Amino acid sequence: MFQEIATKIAKLQPKFTLSTGQGGKAFGSVTSMDIHKQLEADGIVIDRHAIELEKPVKKSGKTEITVRLHPQVIATLTISVDAGDAAKAG
Repeated sequence: MFQEIATKIAKLQPKFTLSTGQGGKAFGSVTSMDIHKQLEADGIVIDRHAIELEKPVKKSGKTEITVRLHPQVIATLTISVDAGDAAKAG
């Protein structure tokens, strides 16, 4: 069961958009709660604490996140973060 979920997680590549302020500087971050909500939206229900994120993701680009479903089952989720403008993020 855990291995099936791990396979589904590995295939996903959720995208998040951070708002940008004046000068194009991104603000805000992607938290484990944001990632958890996105996984649920994709039909994957796991414990939020399984998402091992030391600190919120604040930089754009791809980031690999470890998801520990079981002591012996670990999945890697790759998320993409874009620094878009606030109008697009809305």
